[in-house]
Amino acid sequence: MKSKAKKKKKGTIFQSIKGKIMIMGVFSLAASIVIGTVGINSINRNATNSQIESMVNTISVLQSQNEANEALYQYYVDQSYLDSILANLDKMSENAVKLQSIADASYQDSVQTILDEVEKSKQNYNSIIELHNKRSFDETKGAYSEFINASTDLNASFTNLVNNNDWVEIKWTDAVMGTDGETVNIDGQDYIKIVYDKELPVVGKRENMGFRVGGTLTYDKNYYVTNIKLTGGAGTQDIDLTKVEKITGSGDGLAACEITTFNGQPAMKIT
Repeated sequence: MKSKAKKKKKGTIFQSIKGKIMIMGVFSLAASIVIGTVGINSINRNATNSQIESMVNTISVLQSQNEANEALYQYYVDQSYLDSILANLDKMSENAVKLQSIADASYQDSVQTILDEVEKSKQNYNSIIELHNKRSFDETKGAYSEFINASTDLNASFTNLVNNNDWVEIKWTDAVMGTDGETVNIDGQDYIKIVYDKELPVVGKRENMGFRVGGTLTYDKNYYVTNIKLTGGAGTQDIDLTKVEKITGSGDGLAACEITTFNGQPAMKIT
């Protein structure tokens, strides 16, 4: 009896330990499955969030490009900028549609707003292009072309004006009176002498020349322009200011301008 009881007790203990080990194994396996599932979902969620962030950033960059293109169009009135805007709007739509397919419910209203606004913008810019072509800023089409073709004389005048380089922009000299230049004394009076010596552009006609003298000056006295000459190679051509046909000036700070004599030479006097 004692022997049998002992054996029975030993078997129960063994079976109990074995059962616990099996139960622990089941729980361990279940925990692994749960941890693995949570990990996969977390990775997928992070990947989705990265995609969403990337698409939103792309839309934001395209919007910034469109703002720049819009400013350039207003300055140059060139349809290519409008075409670029429409191309960017198409890309924005594509990204928004992809965004809509992967975003959860909390994003859907915002994404739909983007799609709606992009569609409105497309309609607006297509209307602008239509008006652009109807009005035209090119003499070959639209109302511009009709206006040019209405008069043969006007058309000829227009042809003469385009790209004949009558006017060329020369380099300016910036100077601060009293700081820049050389101080010279003429007839007991001190003057600031500033020499303009710049190369003229190659383009342009040379039968007639118009000089513009001025700038933003904080100076309340007279200044004189004299000793004007053109040099090319070994040759020099003096400009005779006594033969100037007309001298005019403009600007709120200008009191008068005239041809006079300064330091024994003809000069333009600007007050």
